[in-house]
Amino acid sequence: PYPLCALAVSDERPDFGEQGKLKEPSSKDFNAIVDLIKAKEYEKLFDKDQLSKQIKEQVAWQDFKEGKSDFSPTFKVLKGKNMQYDTKRSAAWCDRVLWKENKKQSLTQVFLKSDESINTSDHKPVYSHLQIPYCPIFENQLEDKESFKICFEELKGEGLRSLDVGGKSDPYLLVICPSLFFKDGRTGTKLKTLDPEWSDLFINVAANNPLMIKNQILIFKAMDYDGADHIDDLIGTQCLPLDDYVVIDKDRKLG
Repeated sequence: PYPLCALAVSDERPDFGEQGKLKEPSSKDFNAIVDLIKAKEYEKLFDKDQLSKQIKEQVAWQDFKEGKSDFSPTFKVLKGKNMQYDTKRSAAWCDRVLWKENKKQSLTQVFLKSDESINTSDHKPVYSHLQIPYCPIFENQLEDKESFKICFEELKGEGLRSLDVGGKSDPYLLVICPSLFFKDGRTGTKLKTLDPEWSDLFINVAANNPLMIKNQILIFKAMDYDGADHIDDLIGTQCLPLDDYVVIDKDRKLG
């Protein structure tokens, strides 16, 4: 199970001064921001970064990490110019590299940089070198082992997001692990509720090697059903490493 990495273009900006409804800084605030950038006092500006606050407060990108942006904000610059900011926007780090690790393997960010020489966009691109730990490869099928099923009991959600008119959702749950399941597991749909309770879910496992099963990560996706003619909406996601739940004895059998 490798760490999950994401390249994000965010609309979040620093909560700096009084920007008004249009997110347009006053001349005083804009000049103050630019002065901090010229002095390379990035931490003072980054302390007010909206996305960083949301990650720390577990509002968005839960459990994701990111390295230190030790370079000038990447947005919003004038096209054709090297590093000249648009006065109608507060300069911000809108281009990010985030990652989520499993509990056993940590990821190392060697560097995080921005290429200020690119001037064909109002964003400056960012790039990073990440060291991902080696993950052992296990045989899926063993001749001397029987097949397995995974059973999920007492599946329920509490206080899910409302995505439908009337303040409710029609939630169902997907359980995803391409290397482990023949197909995704799916519960039934519960109508007009934010606190669903689903029936037990049984999923056939495509592998019978206990070591291979133990080293997988399940992805849970709560979805809002919008009908056969519409695309269902994502309510939220969460990951579950099986390492905490699969017990293997000294003979490498499931305990």
